[in-house]
Amino acid sequence: IKHKLYNLRDYIDNRDIRAIDLINELCDIYKGKELYKYTEINAVDALLNVKKNKAKEKGFDLDYYVKIDNDIHVNVMDMCMMIGNILDNALEHGVIRMGDNKIKFSFCTHNNLINIVCTNYTDVKYVEIGKSTKENKDKTHGYGLVKIEEIAKKYDGNLMCEVKNGVFEISVLINNCISLH
Repeated sequence: IKHKLYNLRDYIDNRDIRAIDLINELCDIYKGKELYKYTEINAVDALLNVKKNKAKEKGFDLDYYVKIDNDIHVNVMDMCMMIGNILDNALEHGVIRMGDNKIKFSFCTHNNLINIVCTNYTDVKYVEIGKSTKENKDKTHGYGLVKIEEIAKKYDGNLMCEVKNGVFEISVLINNCISLH
């Protein structure tokens, strides 16, 4: 979808009529799919639905636990960037072990903090922020964690990730009091 949005932006910038066709194509992606309402933030809900469908296509059960206040002060694009990168990593590096295909994702608020946690089985042995875990270590991979860490710091928060006994866990804790809209 990201690439289609870049195309859409170019079409609109150039006043190209193909923008309408692309908008219709993007809308058709959701036809016949079950869409869930997890939050009061439409962009986050759309992202969570897209990732849940992608997980299903890859044979994973993406298990969400979402309990957030309606009063979120974090920029929606920052929130989506973090969630999207976290779930992309889980879907790219997740493996099914002993029939367990769960990717667990929680997104919660408590006492003016936002906590995002994701766990999944993986064959990756270690994680280093800024280093690609892909076999083809091109320049476009390995920087999702850098971006997540930058956003966490922007909101006076932190990123923690580790691989232990074949389970990858990422946790982002950010301050929900800092408004940078």
